[in-house]
Amino acid sequence: MASRVLRAALAAVFMLVALFGGLAGMAAAQGNPPATATPSFPPLDDPVLITQLEHVEAATAILRDLPPLRPVTRAFLTPAELLAYLRQMLDAEYPPEQARADALFYHAFDFMPPETDLREVQLAVLEEQIGGFYDPDLQAMVVVSATERASALNRIIYAHEFTHALQDQHFDLAALGVEREDMLAEPDAALARLALVEGDATLLMEGYQGWLMRSSPLAAFDLLGEALRLRSAALLAAPPIMQAELMFPYVAGRDFVYGLFKGVDGWAGVNAAYARPPQSTEQVLHPDRYVVGDAPLAVGVPPLEGALGPGWELLWERTLGEFALREHLRGLLPQATADGAAAGWGGDRYRLYIDADGRIILALRVVWDTSADAAEFAAAYQGYAARRYDSPGFPVDETTLCWYGEDVRCLRQGMAEAVVVRAPERSLALAALAQVTAGEAVKEAEG
Repeated sequence: MASRVLRAALAAVFMLVALFGGLAGMAAAQGNPPATATPSFPPLDDPVLITQLEHVEAATAILRDLPPLRPVTRAFLTPAELLAYLRQMLDAEYPPEQARADALFYHAFDFMPPETDLREVQLAVLEEQIGGFYDPDLQAMVVVSATERASALNRIIYAHEFTHALQDQHFDLAALGVEREDMLAEPDAALARLALVEGDATLLMEGYQGWLMRSSPLAAFDLLGEALRLRSAALLAAPPIMQAELMFPYVAGRDFVYGLFKGVDGWAGVNAAYARPPQSTEQVLHPDRYVVGDAPLAVGVPPLEGALGPGWELLWERTLGEFALREHLRGLLPQATADGAAAGWGGDRYRLYIDADGRIILALRVVWDTSADAAEFAAAYQGYAARRYDSPGFPVDETTLCWYGEDVRCLRQGMAEAVVVRAPERSLALAALAQVTAGEAVKEAEG
């Protein structure tokens, strides 16, 4: 899992929701594409437009209580120029083999078929949803618009993106750990940090939008007219997991940051979080876990190659996290059931293998805060698997159930942990299950 709608491939892209609250259903998104896709952006040369954007920057700096430390380049791209840029970025940053590995991750957790063309899905969503972005390497602010004008929508987008520039100047976004490499290595932790970044900018954007509407009533009509022309067909056609991944940093992140902001320190409390960012999506979903420093446990899943035999290649070894586990369960369970079953997550680890025929073996180990949390998850997962395989499952022993269909899935419940294995045949599933449960579950608590 990664910073999404793009998964690990375009994880440096900061996807934003530009309109909400009173304009429900009308949204634009912006991002922070990597500088490798293009060497430069043509700067603006319209003095009137530059002055208008300078006013947005000044208002944003005052609202966010962060002074700008250095100037930024301002540029506009047309939708056609954005599409060309995105295609170049995909070719440079997201080769087909990476898209295939990502598709297999999604397939392993029942999010989408393995043959899904992620590059094309992501390109369609990005072309439709990106309204602007900030490039930290080039110190460039880019607005995507058919016309170069400081419309209400473009000002709101610009305020969001200039917040990213202020964050970068004061807190160093690259050092924060939301780069593509961070997303690939530990996507749950990187997504949590991205939620801080995007939640911060989204909360500021709310404030700027409110200030703009109060200071210029005609801007509300301008904004509404532009919002009605925004598109969402590609986003709504994308798999639900990609929609959820797109929204998480902005919706859950905004709520997380607002919780920090409404404390006694205001923006100072938000600023302090950059020195101690959230370590997991659990901490974003449950801010009280962040406040008390409930760090995720480092969970051990031993190598499976010896148990599986020759021909199996390790594709991923990473943490899934509460957000992705919740979305996995939501695929077949009521939202309240899925969310309750994922809550109480203490840590997890999974290994995903593939063979030359494209078959996969998944081994996921989850450690829970309490035995009650473990039991709730086990009960929910049994319901999930029963729907997936149209079967109540078959007991292997007193702690293990397996389901059989086009593949085999097994669940083993412990006192405060659960192990889920998916394999193409029963012998491989049981071999993987035995290997995982023979290893130590919790290696250490992260600081």
